[in-house]
Amino acid sequence: MAASHADQLIYEQQARWARRKGLVVEDCARAGEAGPRLYVRDVCHNLFQPIHSGIRHQFELGDGAELEGKMCALHSSSALAVNVFQYWCREDPAPLTSALDWPKGPESIRFEQKFPKPDGIRGTKPNLDLVLTYKGQPEIDLIAVESKMAEPYRDGAKRLHETYRHKHWWRELPHCGRCAMNLNDRLAAGQPGEPYFLDAAQLLRHILCIHNSHGRRFRLVYLWYDVPCEEGDQHRREAEEFKVAVAQDGIQFQPVAYQELILRLTDSCQGAHTQYIDYLHDRYLFA
Repeated sequence: MAASHADQLIYEQQARWARRKGLVVEDCARAGEAGPRLYVRDVCHNLFQPIHSGIRHQFELGDGAELEGKMCALHSSSALAVNVFQYWCREDPAPLTSALDWPKGPESIRFEQKFPKPDGIRGTKPNLDLVLTYKGQPEIDLIAVESKMAEPYRDGAKRLHETYRHKHWWRELPHCGRCAMNLNDRLAAGQPGEPYFLDAAQLLRHILCIHNSHGRRFRLVYLWYDVPCEEGDQHRREAEEFKVAVAQDGIQFQPVAYQELILRLTDSCQGAHTQYIDYLHDRYLFA
């Protein structure tokens, strides 16, 4: 997929932030990739706080190899997730849960959480960017977060692997299964249609595998980086349409733009946590 206008806007915005901070940034464009790929020399330059040792270990156990260079990218969605969520691992997360209308008092907040797949599906286990677990909640065990920054505008729609296409896996989630079949049929025919920016295949894998171990006692949160252009608007529409589709199977899907979350956090912090809030505003809100 060629570099999109939204993709370019993200890189320009992040490059301006790096210049304001006096950071040395290298363009490490790779073969087959369009547009700039801007990296800082040390991951600590890309983070509000140094990564905690426990969280570093969680990333080391994940399959994304995020600490092996990826998180140094200015456009890194994992760095974005760490900048927003790591702070609350050592603070009372009430402002965060209030901002997102999540249940209070999570038992744990973990990065790069894996979920087992149904028996018979081969390949890598799904890795969720962030998972909050709960005990004693009447209707929910966990909140799982998928974080996106530049990926939707760079990678486009993907097919769901054939091993997920068997109707057997979707007996308890028939509408999700229909989404999976329709997505693959459109892409196989060379007619992407909708969705195009939303990676619905990845979200459907997450839903199937979390449902395999937790039933419907979860919420899948899609946090994406919004961009003020036509592509950003289309991405938002696709996320809302996906929410409606999977709700027919009783799946809670919550799409939220990161910028909306930052503004909600600003309100829920009520003047506290100013260094954290100022960093998020300066770095991630478009002027």
